[in-house]
Amino acid sequence: MTRPAPLMIAGGLLLWSWQTGYWLVGVPLAILLEGPRVTTMRWELDRRDFNRIVDISVLLFLATTFYFVINERSMQAFSNVLIWLPPGLLLLIAAQKYSMAGAVPLSSLFFSLRWLEAGRVRELSSREIDLTLHYAAVCLLSASAANQRTAWFYPAVFILIAWALWFQRSQRFHVATWVGMVMLAGTVGYGIMSGFQASQAQIQQLVIQWFRDYRSNRKDPYRSNTALGYIGTLKLSDDILFRVETQSREPEPILLRDASYNLYSRGIWFAEETEFKQLEADEDATTWRLSAHQEEAEELQVSAETNAHGDGLLMLPNGAFRLEGIPVTDMRRNGLGAVKIESGPPLVSYRVKFDPDLSTDDPPDELDLYVTPSLGDLIGNIAQELGLDSMTPEQAVARIAAHFRAGFAYSLTQRELNPGTSPMQNFLLGTKAGHCEFYATATVLLLRQAGIPARYATGYSAQEYSWLEEAYLVRKRHGHAWALANVGGRWINIDNTPSVWRELEGKSRSVLQPLVDLFSWVKHSWQRWRWGASAEEETASFILWVLVPLLLLIAWRLSRKQRNRSTSEAPQNTLLPVLRPGSDSPFYAVVEELNRAGYTRARSESMGHWLKRLGSVPSLNHRLAALEELLSIHNKYRFDPHGISSLQRETLAAGVREWLSIH
Repeated sequence: MTRPAPLMIAGGLLLWSWQTGYWLVGVPLAILLEGPRVTTMRWELDRRDFNRIVDISVLLFLATTFYFVINERSMQAFSNVLIWLPPGLLLLIAAQKYSMAGAVPLSSLFFSLRWLEAGRVRELSSREIDLTLHYAAVCLLSASAANQRTAWFYPAVFILIAWALWFQRSQRFHVATWVGMVMLAGTVGYGIMSGFQASQAQIQQLVIQWFRDYRSNRKDPYRSNTALGYIGTLKLSDDILFRVETQSREPEPILLRDASYNLYSRGIWFAEETEFKQLEADEDATTWRLSAHQEEAEELQVSAETNAHGDGLLMLPNGAFRLEGIPVTDMRRNGLGAVKIESGPPLVSYRVKFDPDLSTDDPPDELDLYVTPSLGDLIGNIAQELGLDSMTPEQAVARIAAHFRAGFAYSLTQRELNPGTSPMQNFLLGTKAGHCEFYATATVLLLRQAGIPARYATGYSAQEYSWLEEAYLVRKRHGHAWALANVGGRWINIDNTPSVWRELEGKSRSVLQPLVDLFSWVKHSWQRWRWGASAEEETASFILWVLVPLLLLIAWRLSRKQRNRSTSEAPQNTLLPVLRPGSDSPFYAVVEELNRAGYTRARSESMGHWLKRLGSVPSLNHRLAALEELLSIHNKYRFDPHGISSLQRETLAAGVREWLSIH
């Protein structure tokens, strides 16, 4: 086994602590793992003990990976996994340091070697390995993952690596030569590192931006592109976006709005003449008031993920006036009812107080009565046919709803339009079939034509109740659009999309969806627990509930083993002896004979160089001439994977016997 440099583990852990800031973790680990230098306490661990410790270390690594991946929706999750590798491997390296053997069986590290017993594999599986340098390398990797970018990081790593190499240096070269080569390697390495940093910064920025865009579900509160006139079939994912808990199960779907718009042009809805204004939180910094309304009201709970920045639009029912449990640094609201948060946790779970009879949006203005000239004649003719001009607002709302119920259908498929026909004209006068965006847009325009202020609203329909979670599951395919009408001085929801859309949207559901939903529920439950406390509290909880029990389990297991507090006695190694290829070569008898004569071979000197050096001694020149052929057979026996033939083995043995008898 390679002889590691002293205090390598302590150096690696101190470097890790410096870069991560976890001094309270790194320093005690360094003291614990360097303890065998000052204590004689050892445990007699056999192969089965090491197998269990490796298995527990693997489980701990998987648990740590699961913990960070499920709580981080960015590349930081992978960095955190690397950062926490040194504590995660504590059990394994501590078992080695405090074992009688002072090494780990190679078979314990590879599951395949635990079962294979034949031939060379058995020989390989009996070997031991010292993980000191490997653990120090892990500490360096974890320290670099912290990415502190301090100027002294590279010199510190260089010193630690040079210290490790000093104890592995060849005795054939002068110390000054070795130092010069190491300094040259360090200088070249620093130049390469500096050259890569510039390109890395750009590549990393592109990757992070791609990852954020891929994982985020951003919604533009100023613009909504519709699928009016889209040729083909609209299909959306079954992924669960958020959950809604209510005091009782509602008989009708709950419409949750994230934005609304007041200007329509060429298939796009815009939010014009409105801006987001800062909201002020109450003293608890988690309660936000959208209105001074204080009366008893209804309540629901929404749990939703934010994007990679912690930003997002809140899903709110009509008449929301109070939000509770949102620990964000910034919340803004525009006059059309859109509320967005910034710098929040990955999961926000908030209570909404709302009154359906309350209007918290800005009062109507001239834009809420605007009908684009390109659709003026079409909308005007239909409004005239329905007699909307002579009706009260309540009657007009009911008449428009009855019109769509009478001869219209829901469809996810849009057929190719006739030349010169607009999507809205084709919907209202041709196919009379479309999805929610058609119904919402047509309803808003007809209401405006009747003199009723109206807006276009987007959001989701909470309609799928889960008895397992006792909450509504809102998926991407539950995305919806409807109209807002100002009737009687308040804004009310007008949803004229045929209710059959709920069943049609779910027909493509996969047979594996229940299993996917179960995993989503487990992840959601974990996140709600995770983000119910501060990051410091959660880290402490993770260590308390995962790492500490594992340490106690190992301590209990080791307490049952017979301890040996004195290293003066020869350790009883329970592992099979190491049998290296060619270890039984007869040529070693020649080496022993020369050593007894005082011609000792240097540790770093090869057999060939040693005999060549001895050949310059006049008294030995004639004795070594006959060894050239024997050494060639010995080297083949020692290093050739195919070994030597039985004839060559006999030739080597006979030649050695003859040389010893003569000399």
